[in-house]
Amino acid sequence: MLKRQTRIHFVLLLAFVGIIATAIQPASAAQLSTTPSLTGEQLVGTTRWDADCNADGTGRITIVGTGSASGPYKGTFRESGVVWVTKSGTTLYENFHATFEIRSSAPAARITGRKLEKPPQTFDGLNCQGYPLFGYVSDPPNGYQAVIRRGERTFQDQGTSVSFVFFNCTVVPPCVTDGMTEDFTSGKGATLVGEDSSE
Repeated sequence: MLKRQTRIHFVLLLAFVGIIATAIQPASAAQLSTTPSLTGEQLVGTTRWDADCNADGTGRITIVGTGSASGPYKGTFRESGVVWVTKSGTTLYENFHATFEIRSSAPAARITGRKLEKPPQTFDGLNCQGYPLFGYVSDPPNGYQAVIRRGERTFQDQGTSVSFVFFNCTVVPPCVTDGMTEDFTSGKGATLVGEDSSE
């Protein structure tokens, strides 16, 4: 009888400990209902680039940037972009599109997104041959859309980003040769997918 009572007390003690542990356990990523947006996120890194230009000023510049991410999501990033210089009539236009990925270690998150220059820009002196000399600047800022994955939860974010991409630094010193910086500003904040996906 004593042994049976001891076993019952032991089982009750284990159950009690389990309840307490569950109660004090912090919320995991799978239970998150909110997460920071990309406002304040900054990317700083180096670039590899290649220019393929035509005699009429049109052409394409491909860019791959890698480096460190800081702000609300700290870790590393990789970004791949293309600048197209197109022609309509006698006017040249700058077009830009990029995809990016941020792998954050604090907090643990994987962020993927895309950026688009819309509408295409035109300005004095624009031609494909100028980019190796001047680099690329997103003026006005490019729009971005991003998906933030934290554990089993997925969030959407959108806003604008300002990019400075330097190549040879021939015309605009001081700058960092083959360097880049980028800063994000969210428009509405990150939204949990499934609760409000109107963004």
